[in-house]
Amino acid sequence: MAQPAPAGSLTEAEVRARILTFTNPSEEPVLTSADLDILIDMSKIIDYNGVWPTMTGWIESYNYNLGIALGWLIKATRIADRYLFMDGGTMLSRNQYYDHCMMLYHRFANKAGPSGFKLVADRHLALMSIENNADVNATYA
Repeated sequence: MAQPAPAGSLTEAEVRARILTFTNPSEEPVLTSADLDILIDMSKIIDYNGVWPTMTGWIESYNYNLGIALGWLIKATRIADRYLFMDGGTMLSRNQYYDHCMMLYHRFANKAGPSGFKLVADRHLALMSIENNADVNATYA
């Protein structure tokens, strides 16, 4: 039976708000609304019950730090070919702003932790039949 989402789980709207707050999407290089939709989609994770986001019964679960990190990575790729960035009379070289974007990407990626895989039991153990469970338990005891 599926368990409810853990306390503190965020909704899609709350994840969008966090990504908006921490990526500053209206500042150059701009993140579009379509970019934000992609970031939210890429932030979806396996829920508390082990249900994948593409499966029926998935309970909203997100890694918003991953979405924020990827937002800064998009900004870094868009700024990489520019030579100067001017703001209020201050001139920054391309490398300074690119380095800034990459620093924030790494900061939020480290907060996001590993993603993109599901931990499963040892392959050999998973392939053994139920009748052999007693042997398996004795072997690993």
